[in-house]
Amino acid sequence: EPSYLEAYYQRGRIHFINGRFIAALADIKMVLGLNPEFKKAYYMYGLVNGYAGNLEQAEYGFKEFIKRDEFNWAGHNDLAWVYFKQGDYEKTKLAAEAGLVHAPTNVWLNNIYGTALMNLGEKEQAKAAFEKALEKSKEMTGADWGIAYPGNDPALYETGIEETRSVIKHNLTLLEEN
Repeated sequence: EPSYLEAYYQRGRIHFINGRFIAALADIKMVLGLNPEFKKAYYMYGLVNGYAGNLEQAEYGFKEFIKRDEFNWAGHNDLAWVYFKQGDYEKTKLAAEAGLVHAPTNVWLNNIYGTALMNLGEKEQAKAAFEKALEKSKEMTGADWGIAYPGNDPALYETGIEETRSVIKHNLTLLEEN
């Protein structure tokens, strides 16, 4: 791989982290134009578009990433996130299930799976997914959490895992209240 591909990719990540989505997409598109098989660029393409509200483009990015790396749970999780943002809970469920095949105890996948199930009225299965997510989150360290967020400041990892647990607990509360 020519090093300039990685340079454009990393600059695109920096633009993304700073909320400069147009500049981020320009760099990511440059990478994909130079090498259409640079798989992690598809993941960034999905993320940038997802945060920018371009959900169809985000869906495309994550699907292309998964075609090249179906075992990476993050691609499935973020595709599920896009479907959730689109209000398509059946597709959210299916995307999460595809990821859970490879990572059955993953905290994020179990949480989004539970969220899809809750919105589909499948309360018992949702509760089981949330409980698994919460149980596994209690085994995680801040450093474990940080692996999923390599662009984040390590000083925020402990806060991040606490926020993740808080979201799961909130989802369990929502489920009980409905």
